[in-house]
Amino acid sequence: MAVVGTGAAGTMVALQLCETAVRRRVPLVLLLIDPAPEAGRGRAYAGREARHLLNVRAGAMSCYPDDPAHFVRWLCRHGQPTVSADDFVPRHRYGAYLADTLGQAIIAATGTVR
Repeated sequence: MAVVGTGAAGTMVALQLCETAVRRRVPLVLLLIDPAPEAGRGRAYAGREARHLLNVRAGAMSCYPDDPAHFVRWLCRHGQPTVSADDFVPRHRYGAYLADTLGQAIIAATGTVR
């Protein structure tokens, strides 16, 4: 399976493919195609400007619809312990979240996903 583009949408597709393969115990060869050095950031989340904020509150940006607080918990564990679901956080933090979440899914899928 190939995912072309590893911005937010492509990263979430790859994340779901990894987790579904593990859950169903189905081997998967996954190829991520993108010129960027790291998945998840895309153009929208690659910048490092702290003043460039998401236009959606942190509580609505989870990779998991059934776990809306996932992103907020990630922020708390990664240097923003006082963040709340109502906060607008820097865009680059969301890119880091996407990259880390996909990376963790790939690690968890070792042996199932190549």
